[in-house]
Amino acid sequence: MSRQTIIKGTLILTAAGIITRLLGFINKIYLTNTIGFTEIGIYQLIFPLYILAISICSTGLSSSISKHVAWNLSIGNIKEARFTLRKCICYGLVVSLLIILFVHCFSSPISIYILKNSNCSEMINLIVLALPFVVIKSCINAFFIASEMPAIQGTTLLIEQVSRLISIFILYNSMGNKNAILAVYSTIVGEIISGFVSIILYLSNIKKIKSVSHVKTVNYNKDAECKSLVTDVFYLTTNSTIFTLFSSFEAILLPAKFYMYYGSSEYALSLYGIITGIVLPFILFPSTITASMSTMLLPSISGDRAKNNTSNIRDTIIKSSMFSISLGIFSAILYFLLGKQLCILIFDNLDAGNILRKMCLLCPFIYLSSTLSSITNGLDKTLNNLTFNIISISIRIIFIFLLIPYYGIEVYIMSMFISYFVLIVCYFMTLKKLLPKMQ
Repeated sequence: MSRQTIIKGTLILTAAGIITRLLGFINKIYLTNTIGFTEIGIYQLIFPLYILAISICSTGLSSSISKHVAWNLSIGNIKEARFTLRKCICYGLVVSLLIILFVHCFSSPISIYILKNSNCSEMINLIVLALPFVVIKSCINAFFIASEMPAIQGTTLLIEQVSRLISIFILYNSMGNKNAILAVYSTIVGEIISGFVSIILYLSNIKKIKSVSHVKTVNYNKDAECKSLVTDVFYLTTNSTIFTLFSSFEAILLPAKFYMYYGSSEYALSLYGIITGIVLPFILFPSTITASMSTMLLPSISGDRAKNNTSNIRDTIIKSSMFSISLGIFSAILYFLLGKQLCILIFDNLDAGNILRKMCLLCPFIYLSSTLSSITNGLDKTLNNLTFNIISISIRIIFIFLLIPYYGIEVYIMSMFISYFVLIVCYFMTLKKLLPKMQ
């Protein structure tokens, strides 16, 4: 994948991502004004479990598809690239159906004993119904990213968010209950519609797929390729699942520890809703650019490895890292100067503005870690990635569990800084060992 292709793909995905996030902000503003921060907090309680389910049945698959399709196309094996997509979709659908069955059997115990909120049972049962459509959408998007057609993913992202927004307005005016279930229904509608759109786009564009290299590979070992795909699916899925599992535990633990410090269940949920529903979306908004770049980097690095283009790999690592750091510094300065005013203007919430000013310095760390994670996966260091993520999230959980009941939100912010710093150091140490070998 050429540098021009990476830049073009990044720009397309960034444009789609920015529009999507803007629509997401409109969605959150509307929800906040209609159901309130407490209901937003309740919805955020179930969302980590939903993300965990996606990680198990989809996230590792999409990363593996992106990597292996790019590899196969770089050596001219279009047939195997398509077969990789079909295998991964079938696997993901089976796993998603098993998750739906499991959740429907144990939704009540999960709500009562894990989420500590019995009202979440119905919402959990509903939201997992979107999983098969998530699998189809993410796998097809990954296939087209590796095929140098990022506009497909941009289109499905926009359609998903527009569908959510429209469904929120329709459901709010037609439903009697104005609570967190509105957000659940809008999520399901968005995933179903975007899933069907992905299938239509795949069928209409599959004949346009061409290999990057028009020279057929001579020494292609199908068994070795299959084994490599299975290994990558396992490590990437395990990585994503464990990281999400730890993140979910963190998300469940955080409101409870806030309650121990502040003494109010409603305020603890409200504070949690502010952090996850306002502050973090603000911080992650500019990362649309680095996330788009990371999406393009994985197949690019994988394709360069297939062709032994080590000089291009080194150049890509250095330039993408510098760009992520620069964007993070710019965003941190912007939020430090204007964050409070933005939160008051958009959400009419001073607490969110104060928290955003304290957390904005995380921007360079978050953006850079996303870029380095994609590069590390592309270099076949998925096990390293898993280890680093476990270390990072474990640091935050230890801080939350031991110190937040005594020091409140300040400790949570400190834990974020320390965990991301350690994560980035681990990435750089790995790359420092790899780069001298790429000669």
